[in-house]
Amino acid sequence: MKDVREQREDALDGTRCGADPRAQDGTRGEASGEGERNGWEAEDFMPPKKRGEATRFLYVANCGTAVGVDLEDVKRAFEDYGEVEQVVDGCVGKGRGALVYVVFKKEEDARKAQEEWKRRENPTLGGRKINVQFAKVVTESESQQLETAAVEDPGSLDLPGMQLYPEFVTAKEEETMLQAIDTGSWERLAKRRVQHYGYAFDYGTRQVDTQKPLGCLPIWAVPVLERARKVDPRLVGFDQLTVNEYSKGVGLSPHVDTHSSFGDAILSLTIGGHTVMEFRKDGLRKSLLLPSRSLLVMAGECRYGWQHYIPHRKFDLIGTELVARPQRRVSLTFRQVRQTPCECSFPNQCDTARDASKLPLIEQNFVQNMYNRIAPHFSSTRFAIWPKVKLFLESLRPHSLVADVGCGNGKYLGIRPDLAVLGSDISEELLKICATRGFDVVVADGVHLPYRDDCLDALISIAVLHHISTFERRQAVIKEFLRVVRPGGRIFITVWALEQDNPDKTINKWLPLPQKEEKGRDFFVPWHLPLHRPETAAAVKKTMDAAGEETLGEFDKEKKTVVFKRFYHVFERDELPDLVNSVQHTEVLDTLYDRSNWCVSFRKNID
Repeated sequence: MKDVREQREDALDGTRCGADPRAQDGTRGEASGEGERNGWEAEDFMPPKKRGEATRFLYVANCGTAVGVDLEDVKRAFEDYGEVEQVVDGCVGKGRGALVYVVFKKEEDARKAQEEWKRRENPTLGGRKINVQFAKVVTESESQQLETAAVEDPGSLDLPGMQLYPEFVTAKEEETMLQAIDTGSWERLAKRRVQHYGYAFDYGTRQVDTQKPLGCLPIWAVPVLERARKVDPRLVGFDQLTVNEYSKGVGLSPHVDTHSSFGDAILSLTIGGHTVMEFRKDGLRKSLLLPSRSLLVMAGECRYGWQHYIPHRKFDLIGTELVARPQRRVSLTFRQVRQTPCECSFPNQCDTARDASKLPLIEQNFVQNMYNRIAPHFSSTRFAIWPKVKLFLESLRPHSLVADVGCGNGKYLGIRPDLAVLGSDISEELLKICATRGFDVVVADGVHLPYRDDCLDALISIAVLHHISTFERRQAVIKEFLRVVRPGGRIFITVWALEQDNPDKTINKWLPLPQKEEKGRDFFVPWHLPLHRPETAAAVKKTMDAAGEETLGEFDKEKKTVVFKRFYHVFERDELPDLVNSVQHTEVLDTLYDRSNWCVSFRKNID
C-alpha cells in the first residue's frame, strides 16, 4: 500500500496549489479576495461588522428564497442604483437564515444603495421589512481561522471506534463502481443526489421503514463488504446502502446516524474525489482527510457519541494548506438495519434511550425546538377554551392549587380567578408569552416537575402526552403527576386520537413514522408558518443553525408558508386508560372521546 503522503497526493487530484488556491479554478485571483471572478457563493462572504467599511457587497437580511422572495426581484430592486453583478442566496451553505448578498460592479453604487435603503422609514422588499448593510469577503487567512485543520492520520484524533483504510479499492474498481452508479436511478435532494439500496432512508425521519424492503444490495457493492469482513470479521450483516453524490461546495449537516434504526458500525467508502469530515462532541471538533478510494469505519464511541459532518465549502484546511475540493465526490454508506432496541451508553445522542429521565433527541428537535420556533404564530391560533377542560376546572373547590403541565400560551391559567394555577411547559418561548400576561410559569419537562410531593389539589395536561416519544417516558410522566398531586387529588389529560373525525383532512395527510410500539402510531404533523409573519425568518434561521439542511423547514410555494414538522404519538382506543392503569395508586374516573381526542380523568388513591 502507498504511504500517507502518496495517498494524499493521489486523493487531491492535482488540486493542491499555492498561497491563493482560489486562483487555480478561475474563481478569485487577488489577495484581497475581491477581484474579478466567475461567480460568488454564500461561503465567500461574512456578515457585516457593526462599523464595517464600505464595500461593493451588500448584506440584505430578512430576504431570500427561505422566505419566498425571488432573487430576480431583489436584483431589479437594487439595479436602480447601478449595475448589479450578482445576487447570492445566503440561505445556501452557511445556514445563516433568510438573507441575500447583492454584488455591485462598483463600490460607489453599493454605497448609494445602502444609504438610500437606510434612509427609508419602512424599507420593504417582497412585502418584508429588510435591513441593508455592507458585507465583506472572507480572505484566505480568515477562512483558515474559521476551520479546524484536517489531519491525515486518524490515530492522532483519538476517536475510539474509528478506523480508516486508505486505498481500500483500486482505481479500476473505483471507475467500475462510478459507471454502475451512474446507470442507476437518482433521487434529487435540495443540494445533492442520492440512491438507496436494501431499504430507503427517509431524510425527514432519519430512519428506514423495515416493512418496505427494496431488495438485495447491488452486485457491484458485494466485493466491498467481502473485503471489509476480511479486514475485520466483526464487519458483517450490512443490508442498507445509501449512495450520495456531492458537487463542489456541498456538504452534509452535523448528525449521528439514528441509533434506533442502525447497528453498531457504519462504513463510508469515498470514491471520485477526497473530502474532509469533521467530528463534533461537547464543543470539541476534530477533522480528518478522507482520500478517494478510502474506507472509513465508525463504530463504538465514534459512531454513537460523536456527530459527523462535512462542512459546506469549496476549500478545506489540510494541515497548514488550503486545498480545493474536487468537482465531484461520491460516498457509499453501508449500514445494518437494527432489529432490536439500542442499548448504547450514549443517551445524549440516542433517540430511544431507555432512561425516561432523559429528553430524547426526537423530542428536543421536533417538539421543544419546533414550538420555540413557531411560538408566536402557534399562540395566535390557541384562544378557544375547550368545554371539557373548563368543566373539569369548574368542578374544583375554590382556592385549590392546580398545575397546568404543558400550559402553552396559558389560555387555561386564568379560567377561574379563585384558583391558584401554576403553569409549566418545555417551550421557553411559549412561556415568555405567558409571562407577559402575568401568569406564574416555569420551564420544565413533564418528567421533572418543580413541585413538592403531595402539594397539588388537581392537575391538567392538555394535548401534551402525545408529544412524548416512548412508552417509558409517558409512564414516567404519569408517575410524576401522581407524585405532586395529594392523595385524592384529580388529574385530567387529553391526547390526539388515532380515530380522527375527518381523517382525510388530518391523519391521512400526516407523515407516518416506522412502527415501534404495539399501540398507537407515531407521526410527523406539519405546522405551516406563513411567510408574512415577522417570526418566519428567525424560525428558518434557528432551524438551519441548529439542525442543518436535512431538518430545515420546507417552503410551500402554493400556500406561501414554511412547513415545520412536529412529533406526535397518536393514541388508539383504550391506550390512554391502559397507560394510567399501568401505574400504581391510580383510579380511572372517566374516559371519553371528544372531537378527535381521547380524554381521561383519574385520581390518586388514598391508600
